[in-house]
Amino acid sequence: MTKKILFFSSIIPEETYFNNSIGPNSIANDTLQRALMKGFQENNYKIDLINVPNIGAYPSKYKKPVINSKKIKISEAINGITIQFINLPLFKHLVIYNNLKKILKGYNLSEYDAVFMYDAYIPFFKLLPYIKQRTAAKTVAYLPDLIGHVGSPDNFIHRFFNKIALNIFSSNSRYIDVFVLISEAMKEHVNVSGKKSLVIEGMWDNSTAISSKTKNDEKKYIFYGGSLGRRHGILDLVEAFIMANFHDVDLVICGDGDTKDEIVEISEKNQQIKYLGQLPRNQILDLQANAFLLVNPRGSDGEFTKYSFPSKVFEYFTSGTPTFMYKLKGIPDEYYEYCFTSDDESVEALAENLKMINYKDAYDLNDLGKKAREFVLQNKSSKVQVSKLIRLIDN
Repeated sequence: MTKKILFFSSIIPEETYFNNSIGPNSIANDTLQRALMKGFQENNYKIDLINVPNIGAYPSKYKKPVINSKKIKISEAINGITIQFINLPLFKHLVIYNNLKKILKGYNLSEYDAVFMYDAYIPFFKLLPYIKQRTAAKTVAYLPDLIGHVGSPDNFIHRFFNKIALNIFSSNSRYIDVFVLISEAMKEHVNVSGKKSLVIEGMWDNSTAISSKTKNDEKKYIFYGGSLGRRHGILDLVEAFIMANFHDVDLVICGDGDTKDEIVEISEKNQQIKYLGQLPRNQILDLQANAFLLVNPRGSDGEFTKYSFPSKVFEYFTSGTPTFMYKLKGIPDEYYEYCFTSDDESVEALAENLKMINYKDAYDLNDLGKKAREFVLQNKSSKVQVSKLIRLIDN
């Protein structure tokens, strides 16, 4: 018997949204939500989407002041709408809430087995009392991060906004029946007492096209793709690569963030460092599959590492290319059986590790990459991970 879920999402459904964005795009959140949807579909759920694209406000982060309503069709089982709203700073959240409430009046909420909310987004959480008055369906919140721990600028406006968001989250959390957290440490800040809760660090949609390695005579390269935020350690990787003094290896970087200008300047002076900007996801997957090594240079310093799981771990592992990453508090220990790691997070140690891996036998490198890929495909697929959540909802 097919069940139904009402899914409040923030995916970016069309290429035009990416083209109009200014600065980094939220590809990681987009990928995770699509994997969640696929997991529900694979477990015999029909999904109705109410979508608010995760885009920045006009004019500093997005080129258009108005987002128009559009229908979404991801598959036969996954359909919905992107709502219309005025995309102005702060004001947009009030408009979105009012528009969501109007839209919900056209839904028969009693026909759903569950109402699912991705992230602690203010307009979503403000709807919870209204939703609970109209349905006995279980309400589920998936929290990919914590309010105030997502790397927002530390200024008065953001502190004020985070305070409001935290108050709304705290007061309306009582209407959530099931919390899905990305790490165990989140329970330090999210009161799950008397609630059902589950830790799911992430998942991978196994139907995603994974590029095969292409045999060619091109120079081998180390690859990093993701946020170029300073706290993610990208400049440490660049410095370590230069220090390693490779003659037969390049460093390829994709992404955007506050260190972009520095990386561009360095790449202009060093021909072995290639900065490719933000690329479509299929190109990123291809670059990862054909790299010699994938690196996540994010160090364990900073409280935020307890409350996050780098989504690139799934992309890195499923590429079949070996990965180097540090031991972060938000990553379960089982992952470190399938990658290179180091307790010493200094730039000097990273340079030595890069050189050490470069000297390793190709068979051993391929074997490690293959085992990492199989680990994710068999144990962390969207079908497997979402089935854990469904069991909790049903019980």
